[in-house]
Amino acid sequence: MNHFDYYSVSFCETERKISQWRAYAADGTGVALKFDVSWTGKDQNETGEWTRIRVMYDDTPLEDISRRAIDFLETLVKSRELKNLRKVQNAEKIVQYLITTTLVHLGPFMMRFKHNFFHEEDEWRIARVFVKGDETADIRHHSRRGVFTPYIPLPYRLRMKDRTKEAGEAAKGGPVPVLTEVILGPRADSRNKDSLEAFFARKGADVKVRQQSAPLR
Repeated sequence: MNHFDYYSVSFCETERKISQWRAYAADGTGVALKFDVSWTGKDQNETGEWTRIRVMYDDTPLEDISRRAIDFLETLVKSRELKNLRKVQNAEKIVQYLITTTLVHLGPFMMRFKHNFFHEEDEWRIARVFVKGDETADIRHHSRRGVFTPYIPLPYRLRMKDRTKEAGEAAKGGPVPVLTEVILGPRADSRNKDSLEAFFARKGADVKVRQQSAPLR
């Protein structure tokens, strides 16, 4: 596992979660961004590719789940079939490929699990795995609460009124999430709606703006 770097960004399945507005949107004064992520239906991961993950909530401690996954990998490495494979021409490369592929999938697999205490979040994650030292990884850093943290940016596009132009951008830049809606928090300044609509109109974007009507109390 130490040969890879794992990155993920978290989303909520719906904006109708008061707990999320309070915790992640400045107590309801912020905004929620709604994305179309149908650009990836991948349930398996390759290094350097974004993968969509539905979080599963379980009371089983994450350490136990991790141990089971690692035990499975150790069993695979020590298996008779794998030992016999080492006798075949180019066997070492084949074995290394099998182990590397398993590890690449193991990280996103572990990201699927979260304690049942957090089930209210209805979380989805978009994850990406890089081999350590991969020069194609756009790794950046930011400081937050005294911690210097590495991250990679998640590119996205605006949904455009001109779908032909949008398709051209997609072909040129590759598959990325598409911003389709901005939802103002229950306590956000309603004047921001007009400003945001004007901003997207100037860009020719078809991004809806509305305010979450659910009260915080």
